Amino acid sequence: MTAQPKLDCLLITYPIEKIHQDVFEKLRANFKRVEFFAGDDGSGCSSEYGEIALPTAEALAEADVILAQEIPSNVTSILQTPKLKMWQVLASGVNQIIDSDFYRSIPAEHPLVISNLAGCHAVSIAEHVIMTTLMHFHKMNLCTEAQRRAHWASSTELGGLHIRELRNATVGILTYGNISREIARLASSFGANVIVCTRDGKSRPQTGFRIEGTGDVEGAIPSKYFTTEKASLHEFLAASDVVVSMMPGSSATERFIGRDEFTAMKDNALFVNAGRGNTVDTAALIEALSSTKPAMGVSGTLAIGGASLDVTDPEPLPEGHPLWTMPNVIITPHCSWASENIYKRVVDLLLENRQLVEDGSPALNAVRS
Repeated sequence: MTAQPKLDCLLITYPIEKIHQDVFEKLRANFKRVEFFAGDDGSGCSSEYGEIALPTAEALAEADVILAQEIPSNVTSILQTPKLKMWQVLASGVNQIIDSDFYRSIPAEHPLVISNLAGCHAVSIAEHVIMTTLMHFHKMNLCTEAQRRAHWASSTELGGLHIRELRNATVGILTYGNISREIARLASSFGANVIVCTRDGKSRPQTGFRIEGTGDVEGAIPSKYFTTEKASLHEFLAASDVVVSMMPGSSATERFIGRDEFTAMKDNALFVNAGRGNTVDTAALIEALSSTKPAMGVSGTLAIGGASLDVTDPEPLPEGHPLWTMPNVIITPHCSWASENIYKRVVDLLLENRQLVEDGSPALNAVRS
């Protein structure tokens, strides 16, 4: 990569100022010029924090760096951003960027670096996965339901000796990126056996942005790696007491986990999805969760013990959907990423990547360089 002159003009199209004033001020302190577009004028992109105003032609023309979750609707060509050298995407997924007219307009030789937020969410999502796993294993859904009724549940109501321990359980993780590696680290600290399924089944060192003290740098935690080839995948699923999917959403992964995969799981397995909802065949999931046969801890029937879903298909999950009322399901509204520290890490990544780009070094989490 070629070294770049100082990148001093930052364009933001996300309401960071409304979320973290101290983060916004840190950006102002590190850039000579910060153009901020996150108004409520009804134009531009929408977010859960309101409408995001469209950046002006002047701001686009002057921007060296853009911090945004998606392409503003008035940005259709790289020619609108003649000085742009770096785009930090405010998301782990980047389909909304690479499927745009703007991205398609970028010449192959253009120096623009585009990076995602992989790793910034690792702590909160990994903790969420472990938390909801323990909630299932300790029957917390039954306990909290009894609490709402001011009822002291009997041992019989909770299932007698009802607690499953994470210690010595096998936690199988689909994909092994930064979030998955932190899940593996936490699970192994409880004494769980961790196995992993990736496309090629090979152990690799951790790359990209990593929060100090987290993850699995050498890829040494898993006791075994499997591939996504069907026979190996099903062997992986059959060996897992907890199946954690961190699969990204794409045409290749759509409904990747279907009837055959749920049948390959143990009939008392817990399925945790914190990746993308459309990687799962929801009808097959509901059928597997609805089984009334006594669980024997074996695979071969379309039955699993429970599910923890931070993502669903469809999403948001509509009122009246059967998943809402299933007693063996925990649903959270795609919120496991929402740590109070997330935007502090975003700024750390942004500033580190700016320095790398200025030095002509490879940026962290680059999806285009």
